Amino acid sequence: MILDRAALITVLNKIQGLTGRTTSIPATCNVLITYETFNVGEAKPDTQAAMIYATDLETGYRGQVPFTGRFDGEMALNAKKLLDIAKNLPCEEIEMQVTDKRWVKISAALSTGTSPIEYSIVGEDPANVPEMPLQAINGDRFFRVGSDVLAAMIRNVLCVYGENNEIRAHIAGALLEYDPETGELSFTGTDGARMVFDKRYPDRNSLHTPAGMEKLRVIVSKKGLKDLLRILPEENRQVDLTVEYNSLHCESLNESLTTRLLEGDFPDIKQLLARPCKQRVIVDRQKLQGALNRMAVLTSSGYESTLVKIEKNRITLTTTNPTIGESREEIPGDFNVDTPLEFSVNPKLLFSLLSVIDTGHVVLEFGKDCQVDPIRLVRPEQEQKEKQADELIACIMPMRV
Repeated sequence: MILDRAALITVLNKIQGLTGRTTSIPATCNVLITYETFNVGEAKPDTQAAMIYATDLETGYRGQVPFTGRFDGEMALNAKKLLDIAKNLPCEEIEMQVTDKRWVKISAALSTGTSPIEYSIVGEDPANVPEMPLQAINGDRFFRVGSDVLAAMIRNVLCVYGENNEIRAHIAGALLEYDPETGELSFTGTDGARMVFDKRYPDRNSLHTPAGMEKLRVIVSKKGLKDLLRILPEENRQVDLTVEYNSLHCESLNESLTTRLLEGDFPDIKQLLARPCKQRVIVDRQKLQGALNRMAVLTSSGYESTLVKIEKNRITLTTTNPTIGESREEIPGDFNVDTPLEFSVNPKLLFSLLSVIDTGHVVLEFGKDCQVDPIRLVRPEQEQKEKQADELIACIMPMRV
C-alpha cells in the first residue's frame, strides 16, 4: 500500500505519548495497522483507509490514513521507529509491504536517476498487541462541544499537573462535570497546592442535548486529557463526548480516543469558591509574572518561597536564600488595599498559575487571613457575576514559612 507521508507522520506524532510510556507489556510500544473501508473526511464512504491503533492499556487511540494500492492484512510495528523512518524519507508518499515472517518493507522511490531508499524492519505479531479500550458512541447519549472550548479548558486544568507517580485520584485526575439541562460544562484540577476551576456554557445552537441523559460527575486521568488534547483539531470543530463502561470516549473527525476513568473521591470545591472575599487587588498580569520569574532565580530546595507585601502604592517581592543570597523587587501602582497584605508563596507555582488567566490584568482575592486562606485569581470582568456566565477561577495556597 502507498500512504501519504505527511498524513502518516501527523497520526504517529499524536500517539507517541501512548506508545512511549513504560508499561508491564512491551507490546504497547507498537502501533497496529489494519485495513478497513472507511469514510475519510469528505471522501466517499468506500475510501480505503489504513486504521492506526495504539494503547498504553489505560487509553486507546484510533486514527486513519488513506492509502492506494493493495493492503488486506495487518501489521504491528514499533511506533517510534516508524515515525523516525517516515520523517527521514525525502518523499511525499511511502510504500509499505508485509513480507515473510512479519517483516515489513518500507520504501520510497525518488526521482529518476537516484537510488531508491528501502528499510526492512521486523514487526510484532499483531495478536500480541493489547486489546484496545475503544468504544463507539452508540445512540443519543453523548454531548457535543467545540474543540476550541474543550482544548482551552483542558489546557487550564493541566496547568496544575501533579507528580507522574501520583496515585490519588483527585491529584492524578481532573473532575469533569456536565449538566445536560443547562449545558454547563466544567473541569476542576488540583495538585494539592493549586486549583483551577473552569466553567463554560457552550453555544446552545450547536450543543447536542440528549433526552434523559443524567448529570455527569467523573474523574478523568490527566494523562488521558493530555492524549485527548493531541487529537483535537486545530481548527474549531464539534467533537462528541460520552461516558460509558467507566471510560470517557471522544470522537473528532476521523479519530477517536477512549480513556479509562479514575475511581476515588474529589474534594467539594463549592465551599472554597463560596468563601467571602475581604480584599481585592488588581495587578498587571505580565508585570507580576515577570517579577515572580526573577524571584524564582534564587529559590532552591528548602528555600522555595517569596515574601509578597501589598501596600496602597506598591507590591514588594523578596526572596531570601541563605545559601545563595537575596533579591527584592517593587511593582508600583494604585492597589487600593484597606490594610497591608503580607504572605509567602512559591513563585514558580504562582507564575505558571497566572498563565491560566488570559487577560491583561488579574484580580487577586484574599480571605480573612491572607497567610492561611487560599488566594483566588480571577478575570477583572468576573467581579460582576451573571447567571449562566463563564467562570474561570484559579487558587493557590500561601506557604507557611
